[in-house]
Amino acid sequence: MVRTRAKKKNSIKSPVGSSTPQVIDKGASKKKKTLSPRQVERSIQGTSADTTSNQRKKNKRKQGTKALMEIRFYQNNSFRIIPRLPFSRLVREIMAQVATPDYRIQARALDALHESTEAFVVRYLEEANLCAIHGKRVTLMPKDMQLVKQLNQSNQSQSITN
Repeated sequence: MVRTRAKKKNSIKSPVGSSTPQVIDKGASKKKKTLSPRQVERSIQGTSADTTSNQRKKNKRKQGTKALMEIRFYQNNSFRIIPRLPFSRLVREIMAQVATPDYRIQARALDALHESTEAFVVRYLEEANLCAIHGKRVTLMPKDMQLVKQLNQSNQSQSITN
């Protein structure tokens, strides 16, 4: 059997010389906390003083500022944009489809392939962006990429005939 503490009960005492008993509340001796008007207003709003002081006002930037910051960030860094492990899985999957699945690839060869693939993708997107700018647009669309692909194919066919 578990023992628990019993709650303090109000005791009934009768003062000396009086016939009516008085109820004495043990918790009444504690002083009640008074709130300032500001604290009352915050409690009505549902936020405490601690949470409002910790919140910061967000600085608003002009449109495109974050995009420009990202462009500068990626231009100044030399790390790979395409993650290494998914790229290696893709290469191994393509190798398995083309040839027997027991082929291996050296890490240096995979790095060279990775580097050249990223360079190709970046150049392709730059040319597509130039096509979008030529069309007086800022947004890159599939028709820009198709135009770049057609132009590259026509340039390749001209270089073969020459």
